[in-house]
Amino acid sequence: MFNADITIFNKVYDPKTRSDKYVRKVLNGVHVEKTNASQKNDSKVIINDSLFVSIPFLDEYTSPKKFQETKDGYTIQNSDVIVVGIVEKDIESLKDLKDMDDVYTVNSVEVIDYSKCLNHIEVYASWWQQ
Repeated sequence: MFNADITIFNKVYDPKTRSDKYVRKVLNGVHVEKTNASQKNDSKVIINDSLFVSIPFLDEYTSPKKFQETKDGYTIQNSDVIVVGIVEKDIESLKDLKDMDDVYTVNSVEVIDYSKCLNHIEVYASWWQQ
C-alpha cells in the first residue's frame, strides 16, 4: 500500500533575502492516489487534476512553525509543492519545476493521530499550473 515516493518542496521565508526559498525532502514509502479530471469552459479546457497522499507518521516530522526555524526533518503545509517521484536536485524557484510531470500544490493537510499504529498525515493537493 505504501509503495510510492514523493519529493516535497517546503516554502520557507528567508529574512536575509526577503524572499521565499524551497527546501527539498524526499519521502519514500507513501501512498499516492492521482485523479485526472478536466472541464470544458466555453472556449478552453480547464485541467483539474488532484492528488491524495497518505504519509506514515515518521519521527522526523515537525510542525510547520518549528520547521521554519530549524529546517530539520520535514513538514508539510498549504502552498508547499509535491512532485510524485524522486527529484534529485534542489530548486531556486518554482520555475525550476516547469518541465517536470506530476507537480502539485498542497491545498490541505490533516495530521491523523488515532493510535500508535495508525498515525499518518493526509495531504490533498491540486495540479500545479505554472
